[in-house]
Amino acid sequence: MNGAEINRPRRHPAIAVSPLQQILERLHEQLSGDRRGKLASYIPELAQVDPEPFGIALVTIDGMVYEAGDCERTFTIQSISKPLTYGYALQACGVPAVLRKIGVEPTGDAFNSISLEPDTGRPRNPMINAGAIATCGLIPGADPLQRFQRVLAHIGGYCGRNLELNEAVYLSEKATGHRNRAIAHLLRNFNILEGDPEDPLDLYFRLCSISVNCRDLAMIAATLAHNGLHPLDSVQVLDSQNVRRVLSVMASCGMYDASGAWLYDVGMPAKSGVGGGIMAVLPGQFGLAVFSPRLDEHGNSVRGLGVIKAFSEEFQLHLFHGERGLPGAIRASYSDAVLGSRTERNAAETRLLETYGDSVRVFELKGRLSFGSIELLIREIGRLPGVDVSVTVLDLQRVTAIDDAATVLLAEACVGWRGEQRQMILTGADSVDDFLRRLSQRLEGKLPAEYAEQMFRFADTESALEWAEAAILEAHGSRRDPLAEVALSQQELLQQFSQEELAAIETLVEPVGFPRGTLILGADGNGSGPADCLFFLCSGTVSVSLPGETGSDSAGRRMRLSVLWPGSAFGEIAVLDHDTRSADVIADTGVRCLSFRLAALQRLPSPLAAAIQLKLTQGLARMLARRLRRVNREFQALS
Repeated sequence: MNGAEINRPRRHPAIAVSPLQQILERLHEQLSGDRRGKLASYIPELAQVDPEPFGIALVTIDGMVYEAGDCERTFTIQSISKPLTYGYALQACGVPAVLRKIGVEPTGDAFNSISLEPDTGRPRNPMINAGAIATCGLIPGADPLQRFQRVLAHIGGYCGRNLELNEAVYLSEKATGHRNRAIAHLLRNFNILEGDPEDPLDLYFRLCSISVNCRDLAMIAATLAHNGLHPLDSVQVLDSQNVRRVLSVMASCGMYDASGAWLYDVGMPAKSGVGGGIMAVLPGQFGLAVFSPRLDEHGNSVRGLGVIKAFSEEFQLHLFHGERGLPGAIRASYSDAVLGSRTERNAAETRLLETYGDSVRVFELKGRLSFGSIELLIREIGRLPGVDVSVTVLDLQRVTAIDDAATVLLAEACVGWRGEQRQMILTGADSVDDFLRRLSQRLEGKLPAEYAEQMFRFADTESALEWAEAAILEAHGSRRDPLAEVALSQQELLQQFSQEELAAIETLVEPVGFPRGTLILGADGNGSGPADCLFFLCSGTVSVSLPGETGSDSAGRRMRLSVLWPGSAFGEIAVLDHDTRSADVIADTGVRCLSFRLAALQRLPSPLAAAIQLKLTQGLARMLARRLRRVNREFQALS
């Protein structure tokens, strides 16, 4: 969208009379008497608004509008502008440029907290004020007014009408926004903002002061629910991949420091503003908005919270509710950027995979696959942009049966996907009786041999993801050689150590090598390596796995927890608590390590030994925290 006025022809949204309309009216009646909360007194102009207006609006993705109460009463959008401005920045500047300036991690802090990464000064996410101000610094334009007009028109595109600035609120915020002014100058200190920090700060104040009504917010939410397509005329306001990114930060960060509880209880991406508005998105279904100015201690509308929580509970709308989605077919769906392979990556590789990992998508399937479930799956995959999604993995290990109709339909789809330059990979297919033979017969002569071989090359999804990630890293010049030597000074665990400390450790480590297939450390205390050592991996790769269960049906099966590359460390239990090891470490290739016993520190002067032990413990804690975050992401993706 540019700064031009919005004059698109559109039909007037009809207000439906239906059971859903009656439910909204019932909720409006039930919560009208709730007068808890206070106005946003820290902005003088907002402290003077009428606290009583109360509106509820719902817009489906095909443009049906349901309303109850004061849905045309205008108020200022405030922080609800943040995800919309962020989406504009993603579209105008590109994902890498935005990620260099703004993170995507939730903070657990208040919206006006100074939550910056300690080394870079990068705001934690775009939903806190610091992140929103940094986003404003990315908006292109010749001058501040042009930048405001561009974003104003973009937000108007969601609403389907021209929007205006509330001049009084803008001047009030600008005159009293001393904390935001301090944040802007701190961002300038870290070069997150470039040039005069007052320009992006002024843009931020203006965007918060845009006048909207409850129907506008519901239309915005419905557009996001509809993959960026406006529900009334299908104009693409925001491309679908950036919609996903916007909804992700709304889900994790959109409700200020109550975001975690919101996602836990309600489970819908949402954004609130201290003007009294809240909008929530149910992807693929509808947008829901509420306006009521009284706020709770977190800055969220009290009545708004009550409406959306009650609505979500009544209709079981939580994103992770097990009965929604594709019935009987999809257990989980995620991209490599959200949940990749179990290979531990360095910082540069992690950034690349977070940026480009959306090109790999996994669908974990379950149960009995029939024509209907495969048809729904095909439609779901068809919604993914072909230019961005180049590898799609169908994980069949939890599938119990695939009937002939489903096999025929899937074969036809695979041929079509090949024409879209989409590499399909089927993993776990050998667990379904006779399926591979039937599918191969259907595909015979219809696919290039190399493509077909790649389809069935991987026994499990983990190995398929490792291959896809290696292809991404190689394409961007960052693929490592697992046999290349990594010196002690380059070990990830030792990056915070001084030259003196590194030199001291150099005198204490001992080189040790293991052939491929060696059980280096065992959960039962066995293993070829010393049991009380920390190992720095210098060359080769190792797998960390849980030992196989006993019994004739499961003997030898292992659950791989991670794959470690040169530069990683293992055997940390020996340093942290001396307890029995909880996993096996097996050499995937021939490996060379440097072993280190904590007891060897006794050979060093006490102050130096204490400093090394403290830094080792801190480094191991960071390493374990990173692994725990990975487990949390996996749990969330598969819930």
